[in-house]
Amino acid sequence: MAVRFQFLDVRAFDSLVTFIVQVSLQGKFGLFLHLGAFLNHWWLLAILVIVLFVWLRYQKYQLGANFWIISFLSLIVINLFWFLLIDLSWDHGLAIEGNFPDLLLTLWLYYWLSSYHLAVRPRCRRPITYHLLHWMGMIFWFFQLLSQINQGYALLSGGLAAGLLAYTWWQMTRRLYLHFANHWQKVLQIDGGL
Repeated sequence: MAVRFQFLDVRAFDSLVTFIVQVSLQGKFGLFLHLGAFLNHWWLLAILVIVLFVWLRYQKYQLGANFWIISFLSLIVINLFWFLLIDLSWDHGLAIEGNFPDLLLTLWLYYWLSSYHLAVRPRCRRPITYHLLHWMGMIFWFFQLLSQINQGYALLSGGLAAGLLAYTWWQMTRRLYLHFANHWQKVLQIDGGL
């Protein structure tokens, strides 16, 4: 009973936020919602992923590029597993409902975080510059979330779950990569390969 009640609370909150975004914010943030709608395309994300991967390979960062693309693809598998685990419904037989967490928002946030830390932050000289660019990426993602809510493609709970999953996975893969990079740097120094 308590689980069902909390689920109904989340649905009511999602409906309230959807109503507010579709009615109140449509006129005030129309340009930003259109920008978010432009960014909410699979083809654009695929092109940017390929561009970042090729750029990393071009910068002689093959191991990092390979690790990044493997972590990106494994995030898709983890998101789909979580989606099946959460959204299976057994009320009237087996059914998949909703889109929790939203795969596109998960991948976009992971892409924003990765591209910022792999490509943007190492080239910024002043801390204020990389903090501003970091917040710009987060604001773009927030407008992507609002535009998906406005178009009826996502709910706030799915967007927040997508943010939580993408950020957690990014932190885990970042720590894992740093651990293995330090290990292999020591191994290559011992062998004289570096």
